[in-house]
Amino acid sequence: MKTFDFDWTTFIDHMPAWASLSMPCREFFLFQCETKRLIPLRDIGVDVTPLLDVGFLEHAANPAYVKIRRSCLPFHRIMRFMARHSLFATGNSQPKDLQAYLEEAFSKSDQFALCDRHSSPVRRVSQVSWLDTFLRAGSFRVWEAMHKPKRRTTHTLFESEDCFRKTKEIVKALMQGANPLTFSDLRGVLGGADLASYAAAIRAGIAYALLFPSMHKTDLLPVIGIWPGIHARLHRRTPRPGAAKTEEKYHRAYLMDDMTALLVACAGKPVRLRQFETELYADDAKKVETNLEPLPAWLKPRLPRGDTSRVETARQALACMELTETVCWDHRDWLVPSKRGRQWLVRCQQERLRTVLDTLRELAEKEMEQDYPFIPGLHLMPLCQPRVYVASRPSNMMLLLKRAFGRLKTDTFLSVDEFVLYETREINPWIEQRISGAKLTASNHGPCFALPDILDEELEALW
Repeated sequence: MKTFDFDWTTFIDHMPAWASLSMPCREFFLFQCETKRLIPLRDIGVDVTPLLDVGFLEHAANPAYVKIRRSCLPFHRIMRFMARHSLFATGNSQPKDLQAYLEEAFSKSDQFALCDRHSSPVRRVSQVSWLDTFLRAGSFRVWEAMHKPKRRTTHTLFESEDCFRKTKEIVKALMQGANPLTFSDLRGVLGGADLASYAAAIRAGIAYALLFPSMHKTDLLPVIGIWPGIHARLHRRTPRPGAAKTEEKYHRAYLMDDMTALLVACAGKPVRLRQFETELYADDAKKVETNLEPLPAWLKPRLPRGDTSRVETARQALACMELTETVCWDHRDWLVPSKRGRQWLVRCQQERLRTVLDTLRELAEKEMEQDYPFIPGLHLMPLCQPRVYVASRPSNMMLLLKRAFGRLKTDTFLSVDEFVLYETREINPWIEQRISGAKLTASNHGPCFALPDILDEELEALW
């Protein structure tokens, strides 16, 4: 640990004196004083008498000059570092801020001790699971054994079980309450304990990136806290989906209706296809579109195919179910109903819908048997197929979705946004698996391209 490897008892002892200084004195000491630099009193626009009285500065051999007291040089160096890395200024610092902090404060071997061969230190220590793993560790020897082999030093950072317990006490207090805390406020949440007895615990917590020292920009008071992104995650608003009043109800199976409209158009007169049997020509597609049932304005932004037109979505679905076929006349491709399509078309609406749903179920089951995801023309989750591997095996998406939607009541409407937010945060199946100790990876391209050590935020986005 390049920066913070010093006696934090001395740092804590300096806190009352630092808090007694005025802002001009603090700014002068931090930003104008330099190591081994003599500063002429005539050039100083601040009354530095308080700095001399508390012992942060002293007169040089020539009393017309002042300099940093030699014993305060480590304190000055740490305070300058904390002022440069104001990690809590925005309340939720970015990965680049953490990367810059680690690069300056930790040696390479110390950074490697924070991670494994699959993940970077930034990804590892910015997760709630990093703190959870620490709090679950039964003793400091168990924790040290997990990380010591990657450090060049052989000594343990936790001096004793008491030191280990005190670090846990600080971490828990910061996770549950305000974050960060000044050192005087930290003493308060620890029941007024003597902070000097927690010095070794603070040092070890910083060394393992469990605790982060920084400084308030407004008053230049040192603070300590857990990573702000972790605290923000722990204290997010708890979603509570309640019954929602419906202004309009819409029950049509519009994809089946769109497929029917296009198939009827093809049965009346073959529809011309573009080259390579892909899309319909714009004029033909527009004619079909005029016969489609209008959709409510609130539904259009939620269409699963996004920018794909309804006619093109219907064409892909018909092709997937083999309800259409392509014939070539006069060197042109035309879309016509297949024998199966004509049979489907004459069925009642309920039977047509049943056929579509059966096909969806078959495709979903088929996908689970594949080693890689595919995107057919008709899909339960078009263009969105998250694949999370739990202990190297893909999770069964159908069972997970059934569990999520199976909790809904048939006689109550909920806000879609609140429902999704609640499912994502509170009962995310993949985060539940991680908490139980399972190893998770995610991929859209198969296990050989799996992303190791996936973050909880990424699991939420996938789910």
